[in-house]
Parts: sequence; structure tokens; C-alpha cells
Amino acid sequence: MQTIKQVLLTGENFIGDYNVEIARWKDGEWSAMIPPLYMIMTDRRIVLQAHSRKHYEPAIIPAEFIDGIQEFTFRYRHGIILILTTEQKIGLFIPNLRHDEIINNMHTISAPTKKPDDFEAQLDMGSLQKLIDYVSGL
Repeated sequence: MQTIKQVLLTGENFIGDYNVEIARWKDGEWSAMIPPLYMIMTDRRIVLQAHSRKHYEPAIIPAEFIDGIQEFTFRYRHGIILILTTEQKIGLFIPNLRHDEIINNMHTISAPTKKPDDFEAQLDMGSLQKLIDYVSGL
């Protein structure tokens, strides 16, 4: 798993790091996928990494690909749904004690802002799909 220093790009600012779980809607209710994911949030991206001894490339979601955020609560657990500009949705259970912080940070990075000219964001659907496949296969 990569550290914060290894993930940060030149000119990028660290916002927070959290342990989250993929939340899957199945049979009329939310269920958590195990293992949890390590999420690093910067002013430009969300980086999701599997908690594993084996090296997996992180899934990276550039901020400008986040079209919206929906909050939900299920059985006293807080969660968010990231709505991507690709029309995909990613459900995440987030820590109850830090949910306000995470929600505020998500709204901050998903707000449209002018990005520096030297930063070209790309959404790598392959790495995102690999992470989803990894978690789904457990």
C-alpha cells in the first residue's frame, strides 16, 4: 500500500485519509465489502487502495469526475454515494466519527474549480474496475 507521500503529486494538497468500505446494494439493503479500503483525499483526487500485503495499483478518481455526492444511513452506519460523470455510482461506508469531516471534504473537492494548467486529470476505468473486481471476489 502506498503512503501519502508516495501518492501526492507536485502541487497537490493532502486533505485527509480514511478507512472506508465499498457499500453494495443487494436484495434491498446495503452490505459492506471486506476488506476495507484506504482512501486518501487530496484537493485534486481520491485514491482508493486495498488493505493487502500484495501490491495492487490504486484506483484514482480525479475530482472533476465527481458529479455529485449523496449521503445515506443504514443501520446506524453512515455512507456516501459518489456519482461520477461517467454515470457510475460508487457506494462507500464511511467512519461514523468522521462522517461530517468526510462529507465536507467531498463537497469541497467536487466543487468546480479551475485546475492548474499543468495538471491533466484522467479517470482510469481499468484500475477502478480492478479494485471493484478484487473486492467483489472476496
